[in-house]
Amino acid sequence: MRFGRFLGNLPKCENNQPESNEDSLPHNLTTVGTEICVQHLRPSALNNMLYCESLLTEINGRELNFEVKVWDKDHIVGKGTHTRFIVDIERFMAKIEH
Repeated sequence: MRFGRFLGNLPKCENNQPESNEDSLPHNLTTVGTEICVQHLRPSALNNMLYCESLLTEINGRELNFEVKVWDKDHIVGKGTHTRFIVDIERFMAKIEH
């Protein structure tokens, strides 16, 4: 995944996970992010392209835990964790609407 500016694009880092797990879920299930914690380790030039990678590290029932890494062409500029939960789409949407 490519994106510019680190902090302004955390949602892109977060949204990297669904692509890595949605294909293995039944069609009536999806995942929702509940926590993202990323350390900004070093600066990167404003025009540098940044890349994000996520690795599924633990499955605990419906809870999915990922390690995330953000880097530019030369260095790791951020790392952290991201937690998502598997939810039934219809039930989840019903809760949002009420």
